[in-house]
Amino acid sequence: MILLTVGKRLEMLRKEAGYKTQIALTEVIDITSASLSNYENGKREIPQEWLIKFAIFFNVSVDYILGLTEIKHITALRDEVFIEVKNKGITNGELCTKLSGLSLDNKEIVYKMIDTLATHNVNQAKRHFKLSEFDNLK
Repeated sequence: MILLTVGKRLEMLRKEAGYKTQIALTEVIDITSASLSNYENGKREIPQEWLIKFAIFFNVSVDYILGLTEIKHITALRDEVFIEVKNKGITNGELCTKLSGLSLDNKEIVYKMIDTLATHNVNQAKRHFKLSEFDNLK
């Protein structure tokens, strides 16, 4: 697999979106042709503000533009994260509904639990949260 530079990835996104030239894209979004050229050619680092604007415009994640993932669309990333939950019979909608109904304090607790589990340190999670649900985790 050939890894693309950030600039080349941006160029590829522009062309995939149907903008054959840099000028064509600058006519649609508020960016100078010099700036776009510098970003695509790697002469200048893309500022965070423009990374976000490009991600929204091309409907991709900033991580994709930066080459940190090969998953283009945010929904694909979200679906990958929830695939195991779905296989257990819990839908994304059910999970989101339950999370959205929690108080801010409880959302923070859930986030900390997820963050702790994401580090693959189940023993630490068991000690920290003292929940019987963690007993079955490996």
